[in-house]
Amino acid sequence: MSFATTGFDVLLNRLALRIDSDAKVLICCRSTCRYALSVKGSAVTTHLRVKHQVEHDERKGLTEFLKGLGQSYLGDPSAAPLPKDGCSEHPDLRVYEVYACRRCPLRTTNFSSLTRHISTQYFQGQPPGKRELDEFYDEVWLQAWTAGSNQSRRYWIVSRGGLTTRTSDAIQAHLASIKEQERLSNPGKDTPTHTESGGMRTNSQGDLLRFEEQTPWIERTGWDKTYHGKNRDVLAALAASSFSRGAGPHLLGRQGTNGLHEDILSTMEDERKIAAVLEALDALLDRCEETACKTSRSILCWLRSTHALAGYPKPFILVHHPSSRRKYRVLFKRCLLLIFRSYRMDPSTRDRLTGIRFKRKQFRFLEAIWNHESLSDLDTQSPRTRLSLPGTEEGSLGGFTQRRLSHNYCRG
Repeated sequence: MSFATTGFDVLLNRLALRIDSDAKVLICCRSTCRYALSVKGSAVTTHLRVKHQVEHDERKGLTEFLKGLGQSYLGDPSAAPLPKDGCSEHPDLRVYEVYACRRCPLRTTNFSSLTRHISTQYFQGQPPGKRELDEFYDEVWLQAWTAGSNQSRRYWIVSRGGLTTRTSDAIQAHLASIKEQERLSNPGKDTPTHTESGGMRTNSQGDLLRFEEQTPWIERTGWDKTYHGKNRDVLAALAASSFSRGAGPHLLGRQGTNGLHEDILSTMEDERKIAAVLEALDALLDRCEETACKTSRSILCWLRSTHALAGYPKPFILVHHPSSRRKYRVLFKRCLLLIFRSYRMDPSTRDRLTGIRFKRKQFRFLEAIWNHESLSDLDTQSPRTRLSLPGTEEGSLGGFTQRRLSHNYCRG
């Protein structure tokens, strides 16, 4: 700098101070500051002494030097001219990740303040939906000469990597994962022939799905890896809906496919017994819904909470639409269909075709339910009397469940 001697340049560098000659401000470049300082009186040396514990000998002569420069070289940071929006970031100033309203000059680091502003100014005080809200603001990088409250600071928008709008951490992490997957993928691999099997995309060789074939749902569940090399048609057949007790055998695998020398069937007797278990599930869920309707609000708030000792502000509620209720129940039933049909398959065939294995404890539970006396005679009693709920006779499936749960989870 033309107005500073070499000796004072060394002093400023040692104290992590830098003069911006265009804005005529003195910037503290330490990581805890990175903003311009007032040069009135001994404000700079006081800042160094109080905030950074700089010894007197290290800052000796600084005040006199700054006074000698005069206001023609260093002025008030709060009155310094602002760079234009979209300029490159200043290397010595702090960068703020903030929100900027698209309709007005509002810029804030507080997202709640932003939503209140948008609600008040553009939605007559009503909270906007997420999609509506997204249309009213940008996530940007800002810089300011001064520190302090949002009211006293004047911001300008800066660019990073040629961009003036930033993406959220979640989006950045997702983009990074996409780039990593693209890097690890094999670009020279020939495009396979695709088929649809049970709603899950695979290729003719049974390989893992390539990156461009992944859907967010498949990526999240990881099922293409879990069931890699397994037969998707058999998996789909295991969970296929068949809720009628009068149905015949259910085909799981056809002869001549996947090395099968004969058809794999779930027998008529097994299908009838599984259907009876599904009817018991309906009775169980009916009782759960009845209990929820008769439970106090405070208990329902606790039930919805993720904390053991605190309740959620709103109570747990049942789904409103009968169609939603039916869809949820069908999902539960398809899960049980897959479990019990898998349980009844030959273990070696099941493992080879589906990769499904049961732990000993799981197998004991399935075996106890399957061989329970309540399922021994499927013709003489209705499911609601034959498969009664907990709190009734000890010989029922419900009594069995109650005793087993008590034994496994309520021991002192």
